Amino acid sequence: MSILVAVDLSERSDIAISRAAAIARPLKATRRVINVVDSDLADTIRGQVVEAARGTITARLAKLGIEAHVDVRAGSLRSDVAQYAFDCSARLLGVGDHDARKDGFFSFRETSATRIMRSSPIPVLVVRTASAEPYRDVVVGVDFSIYSRSALRHAREFAPAATLHLVHAYLVPFGIR
Repeated sequence: MSILVAVDLSERSDIAISRAAAIARPLKATRRVINVVDSDLADTIRGQVVEAARGTITARLAKLGIEAHVDVRAGSLRSDVAQYAFDCSARLLGVGDHDARKDGFFSFRETSATRIMRSSPIPVLVVRTASAEPYRDVVVGVDFSIYSRSALRHAREFAPAATLHLVHAYLVPFGIR
């Protein structure tokens, strides 16, 4: 089993790497980190960017004291992260939170995290804040479908000591007067 983190080389990624390592430790899961460089970069610099990204990730992992497999590739963020997750049998995909302050309140841009979540064959954990402790509480939205059961299983797997809070909301199909 492996836990995968998709990184963009920002400090937000460090938080996601640390959280994924904390989840992986008790599960004895392999830790993996992936970064995807835009394949449309000019051939003359693409290889240099890939190697620079690999060096940056390796240095950050060393600074954090975390061992992980590192893969940097040129390609498509959406398809390559999903394919890599499938290829390495990842059970969870971590990403850092997007910094909305840079885009302002009215951003029409889809974030990298959103693109990854839309294409991921496995659960995605968006990590917003650093924490050295395991999750104590996990909120799981339920709608009585097989997907809800899957979400519950994953919540229990990745946060076995946490209290699960199940939330169900529904829309009444008629108006009450």
